Amino acid sequence: MGSWADIADHIGGYRDKDEVRDHYQKIYIESPNFPLPKRASPHDTELQEENPREEFQAKKKRRIETRKEEAKNAPPATPKKKPTASVPACHEVQGYMPGRLEFETEYANEAEEAVQHMQFDPGDGINPRTGELEPEMELKMTVMEIYNSRLTQRAERKKVIFEHSLLEYRKNNILDKKRTKEERDLLNKAKPFARMMNHDDFEDFCKGLIDELNLRQAVAQLQDWRQMRIGDLRTGEKYEQDKVQRAQKAQPMGSLDRERFATSQRGKPVPTIETPSGAALLIAPELPIRLQTASNTPGGSPKPIPNGNGLVNGQHTNGAHLF
Repeated sequence: MGSWADIADHIGGYRDKDEVRDHYQKIYIESPNFPLPKRASPHDTELQEENPREEFQAKKKRRIETRKEEAKNAPPATPKKKPTASVPACHEVQGYMPGRLEFETEYANEAEEAVQHMQFDPGDGINPRTGELEPEMELKMTVMEIYNSRLTQRAERKKVIFEHSLLEYRKNNILDKKRTKEERDLLNKAKPFARMMNHDDFEDFCKGLIDELNLRQAVAQLQDWRQMRIGDLRTGEKYEQDKVQRAQKAQPMGSLDRERFATSQRGKPVPTIETPSGAALLIAPELPIRLQTASNTPGGSPKPIPNGNGLVNGQHTNGAHLF
């Protein structure tokens, strides 16, 4: 019912769904004898006189041959990426049915079992002498209150899932892979706060947590460099590169492996610092240049003026001083 494509297949004759739908609306819906067709009388021969049987069969044969040729020359249909029916396998999150906005296993999935056999008839549960509820009815009402509270909790959990786009598994997984392990652990600890925030507030909250983590890591890195008597950011970057090289050389290897390692390392560029991206931006040698560019934006501080000794406001331009 309602599927004109299936009706066209049932009728046959290589008719398409639009042709079948238009014929039904013209002959039956728009008929003056609705719900019967216009020529419902067996004595009405007007249609047979307008369209003789031989001409009708010839038209049918030409239509079938034309549709067969079109089907042969038609390009192959592209397979669907995923089915359109509302079943648990139709979404990137296993068990979610997008057509129903439900999950195969809901929160408190057995909640309906407590009320499935419960019956309420008019006038039941009221004592005719006292006019008060009987204990059995009070028990039923208590069970219904528990059931309604579980439904409320189920709806609240769905609201959090839909509002924070937790069903977009692939998109969230791609964003998660771009973060460091420390950032992922921090955001996993912050997820319970999503139940009491909307999407925008929670995104700002997570961004603030990541910024704080990057600042703490950058401060710890700068303190480590200061203990090593490093006075600028460029020297700190060189120190980290040398430390990576020393760690590689300190690995125990045989004589043959050492020769192969030396041959493979010859001509290779200096290894970069393996630090988190957010913290690396705060201690990169280009930090003074970025700050200088930011100060030229509307509302920023005045642009620093370099002098003839390579100093900007009394500081070297090859890296921000740590002291």
